[in-house]
Amino acid sequence: MGRKKRDRDERDERCGRRRMPPAAMAVLAASAAVAAGVSTRVAAKAGYPAALGLLMLISPLNLVLGIAFAVSEWPIERELREARVRAAESGPHTQPQP
Repeated sequence: MGRKKRDRDERDERCGRRRMPPAAMAVLAASAAVAAGVSTRVAAKAGYPAALGLLMLISPLNLVLGIAFAVSEWPIERELREARVRAAESGPHTQPQP
């Protein structure tokens, strides 16, 4: 073991710091990847840009964006409302008789 590494390890031990095991780092990276995938998918399905979902990974922004998603009209809801208005304006539709 090199002198620098040994000195660093001793200093870390005196300060109470510990290194994260590689398995824990792998689990953390995998969970971050899953969270990124889920949040981008939710944003895309709601009609927002998928990249907006990545902002949900930033701690203070996820609370703000979560509230904004909950109280605002989603683009998909706006499109549905506009489609219903267009359908109502075009008049009644009759179903063909079998």
